[in-house]
Amino acid sequence: LAGLKLRAGPQTITADAVLAGSQLDARLGVSDVRFAQLPGVRARSVGGLISGNVTVSGAARAPTVRAALQLSRGRVDAVRGVSASISGRYSEGRVDARVRAENGWATLDASLDVPISWPPGGGAPVRVTATVPRLELGGLAAALAPRRALAGEITAHLRMTGSFAAPEIETSLSARRLAIGARRFSSRAPSAVGALDATARYS
Repeated sequence: LAGLKLRAGPQTITADAVLAGSQLDARLGVSDVRFAQLPGVRARSVGGLISGNVTVSGAARAPTVRAALQLSRGRVDAVRGVSASISGRYSEGRVDARVRAENGWATLDASLDVPISWPPGGGAPVRVTATVPRLELGGLAAALAPRRALAGEITAHLRMTGSFAAPEIETSLSARRLAIGARRFSSRAPSAVGALDATARYS
């Protein structure tokens, strides 16, 4: 398979694949493909444009897969204006990936390096980190619960190391300027939750 190219307006899909003996070299490229039109996707719930590429190379029985994909103008139900990117590599039973997603009121950064096996377990090392450097509760409420007035800012962090059999997990959360409805909490009041800092660890 060489030089395959499909086009529908601005949407483009290209593909090349070569199998030489036991060695495979395949490439897939997409540009401005409408996510809602992909097979199995509920068009009313999600949307956006996907661009990027995927390569599969090496031994056909155990190839290495690399991917770099971007989502623009994304939406998930009432959450709109989402942009996201993912880059990753699968090889020898492990996935190493980076993810970033953001819109007007939230940002997420995550990375993982984990074994892929079922059932999960064993002593293979894992590393997962996820950080939310910005989550504005007002934007979240407007998208998911417009009748409930919320305000404030949240940051959060999660880190997991060890293995699936014996994980070590650390989490932290910080909230500032919290308000619910017309009531604005003040951190000066002993019982108020105007500012919150919490950490937890499991091992």
